[in-house]
Amino acid sequence: MNKAVIFCIALAAVAGCKHDDQTSIGGKGGNATVHVYPQHHQVSDALIDMKVYVKYNTQDAPASSIYDDSATCTYNAGKALATFEGLKNGDYYFYSQGYDTVYKQPVRGGTPYKLSKQESQDMNIPVSEY
Repeated sequence: MNKAVIFCIALAAVAGCKHDDQTSIGGKGGNATVHVYPQHHQVSDALIDMKVYVKYNTQDAPASSIYDDSATCTYNAGKALATFEGLKNGDYYFYSQGYDTVYKQPVRGGTPYKLSKQESQDMNIPVSEY
């Protein structure tokens, strides 16, 4: 092969590589806020001692059980609520645990979440007995 052909192939390979500026990596540094409401049997007013954990840039629970951030729930109109501010668009995994006073059982559960808008949003985490 002559040098001109090799140069053209190399140039085409480099020109064909594009960085996707739309790729979002979940984590801190954005302007979105997620209000997380743990729910047991679609009810949250009987939950106490609830804590919510978040793992950035994934849709799965971490194998190491190490999360990137956490928040202790406060109570808004009698409902357990954890708030995470300053998030970028991307993938997240939220996990919550605490206690249900009606069933007198500890509860826990997790769910993936995709953040696609830089605004305040609400989400529910279903939890169950363990």
